[in-house]
Amino acid sequence: MHALLGAYFAGAVLAPSWARQLPLERLGGYALIGLAPLFFGHSGLRIDGEVLGWASLQAALALLLVSVAAKLAALLMCPPIARLPRREALAVGALLQCKGLMEIVAATILRDKGLLSEHAFAALVTLAVLSTVLTGPLFRWMLRGRRAAAQARYEYV
Repeated sequence: MHALLGAYFAGAVLAPSWARQLPLERLGGYALIGLAPLFFGHSGLRIDGEVLGWASLQAALALLLVSVAAKLAALLMCPPIARLPRREALAVGALLQCKGLMEIVAATILRDKGLLSEHAFAALVTLAVLSTVLTGPLFRWMLRGRRAAAQARYEYV
């Protein structure tokens, strides 16, 4: 928790003139390729192997199904843009699946404070990893055929 708050406050007090000089694209790429897998791996290693059984996996899969269905249904009922095609609204819902980092941070804090059992922690970390991995394929599946249609439209123009 202290590291999370420290990083937040360091960014908040950073001088804007100095922040504009930072190569954010390169730092973001390094964080995504170098640090994110280390964070996910470290969090996965903190799971007690004995509690990660069939019951935890069932709970994670059930939570995954409920979370995917809820996000997709919410975006179908209330699309972010009026008259957004159904397939594109579902693609936005697929992008909402990528929430693993914050979920793991929250689960780790709750477990460290004794508010979350080891079984629930294992299920939530598994859910976070599965939902993050699911984001790309689900997004591509929702927009299948759109690229070919767009290319065909530009060929005849």
